[in-house]
Amino acid sequence: AIPASVDSLTLACPGRGALPIDGNDADRVFFYPLGGTLTLHAVTVQRGRDRASGFDLAGGGCIASAGYVVLDEATVRNCYAGGEGAYGGGLYAYALTMASSTLSGNVALGVHESAGTAAFGGGAFVYAMELVASTVSGNRAAHAINPGRESYDIGGALVTVLGGSVQGSTIDTNYSWGRAGGIATFNDVSITNSTLSGNVAANDIAGALLLRWPAAAQIANSTITANRAAAGGGGIWLATSGSRLHSSIVAGNAAGDPVLADLHGDRSIAIGGDHNLIGHAGPSVTVPPGTLATDPRLGPLAANGGPTRTHALQADSPAIDAGSNPLALAFDQRGSGYPRVHGAAADIGAFEQQAVAVEARPVPAVSRWAAALMTGLLALFA
Repeated sequence: AIPASVDSLTLACPGRGALPIDGNDADRVFFYPLGGTLTLHAVTVQRGRDRASGFDLAGGGCIASAGYVVLDEATVRNCYAGGEGAYGGGLYAYALTMASSTLSGNVALGVHESAGTAAFGGGAFVYAMELVASTVSGNRAAHAINPGRESYDIGGALVTVLGGSVQGSTIDTNYSWGRAGGIATFNDVSITNSTLSGNVAANDIAGALLLRWPAAAQIANSTITANRAAAGGGGIWLATSGSRLHSSIVAGNAAGDPVLADLHGDRSIAIGGDHNLIGHAGPSVTVPPGTLATDPRLGPLAANGGPTRTHALQADSPAIDAGSNPLALAFDQRGSGYPRVHGAAADIGAFEQQAVAVEARPVPAVSRWAAALMTGLLALFA
């Protein structure tokens, strides 16, 4: 691994595909033990590997940092962390900021010959996060099957301890053998103008989003669909009241019991908000008055313009002109050129139906960062 022993370091390339930094499946790519900021601009980091032996823990298959990591128009992909505990297949950091960046194809694998294992965060394990106009796709939190040994696999895409925010981003096609196919958060999270789609919790709860007590979510103008959990909460699993949904779609998800497919929790939970479309909320969940409970009539996840993929609304969707715009957003998830309000009112969900057919466009590279909080520990992985 490349050690960085300065407090702050920026690496910049002429383009993220111009000069990939490749770990060759032999070691991590970057080891950053200090508490400053490691910024990667237009860099691709790939095929890093951290395989712990015995009862040691693995973490950050490509990047392991005790401080802040900023991915600006960057990609971290196809990395691996494996051990009795595996924390962040692609990346381990105190705080992660992603702007116009991609985290994909990374694996956190619990593996041990004679003990139970844990895998936290197939894409990343962080204490705080901010995602803007970014994609987290195709990451996995799983374990090597060892009959008679237990495993705890959580957060196919991301695990965040202190919560954070997701804006204008897509979290899709991530997998957890256990719970939380998409994001697992242990503290409050906000999700705005974003899509969570196709994530899978293969043998437990929370296909897309797990809010572990005492976490609550503030979700606005977002779409959560096509996710799956073996137990309840194919879309979202909640552990306490306090979450609010505004003008968001949580529908078309699947769970072992169809009644629990979209929203569920293991206790009596009340959700605030307005102008939502929620397919199936479990019997313990009280949704806001006026919530629509119907098929949102969504197209497939596709490149419908802008930097990230979205689910377009079909022409007969009941979500059209049925939403609100409480944050006064100028644009929908796709960004500039796609007004958040077109017609009589905002549409429900991350996608706003425009006057003309949407032309799919290549992914542009834009945006900057805003970083997070304090200082983390990396001694476990030294």
